[in-house]
Amino acid sequence: MKNSNERISANQFENNDQRNPTSSSIQIKNVNGKTPLIVIDGEIVSEEVMAKLDQETIESIDVLKDKSATALYGDKGKDGVLIIKTKAKGLKESNPLVVLDGKIVTKTEMDNLSPHSIESINVLKGKNATDLYAEKGKDGVIIITSKKN
Repeated sequence: MKNSNERISANQFENNDQRNPTSSSIQIKNVNGKTPLIVIDGEIVSEEVMAKLDQETIESIDVLKDKSATALYGDKGKDGVLIIKTKAKGLKESNPLVVLDGKIVTKTEMDNLSPHSIESINVLKGKNATDLYAEKGKDGVIIITSKKN
């Protein structure tokens, strides 16, 4: 090996969570003991977010190191990059919150909306959705603004 920054190791620890006996935690460090940048489905996340990821939903994991890591992620990738791709979300049933002109509506009401009456559509995911809509936004939020006559 040319330098000690070329390997990333993963240590799996025993689960002591009585509420979720099938889960386990994984600690990721490079050989220098530093945590690589963690990217899940294109979003940079913390170790805590990665630890909550259901291992059954992981489709692939790629490890970038050295120049390939810094070429894509700049200085953030200097300790390596762990890229996790989860299985297609389209296969998983989700129920995003739908907001039309500031009012929460059903998916059926959204489906019946004429595309010609739409001024704009914004999609919120993750923290952005839950910051604005709390638990109701956990599956994402579709915000539709209709054209004013």
